[in-house]
Amino acid sequence: AGELSQSNWIERRRWLLENFDALAPRERGAADPVRLVAMASMLYSDKTSAMDFLEMLKTIYRDLLVYHYCPDRLLNPDAAEMIAGAADRLEEADIMAAVNAVDGAMDRIRWNAIPRLALEALFLTLAKSPEMN
Repeated sequence: AGELSQSNWIERRRWLLENFDALAPRERGAADPVRLVAMASMLYSDKTSAMDFLEMLKTIYRDLLVYHYCPDRLLNPDAAEMIAGAADRLEEADIMAAVNAVDGAMDRIRWNAIPRLALEALFLTLAKSPEMN
């Protein structure tokens, strides 16, 4: 596995888009916790790269919210098919809960939490979707 290149944000974004379904499983209980922890360890290289990744993740959730109202206003238009599928299966309240969870992880990292642990906890929380318990 290994880490994704910190300097190549395009590679990191592509990887995130390809693996987003792991964070928003189609069915409750379908998430693979081992995969989620492995994803967190691949993304973490330092505090700055973790924060950059979380910003990318927020743009995806933003697109999920925007999709139903203005699908031509996506920040990730190349991922419109993935966004459409995820937007159709997630409720608006669940998407907002995910955004709040991402913001919380960012706050914890800013307050000196260990970024890898913050990412692991976030991924496990997001994968509880659609209920976000």
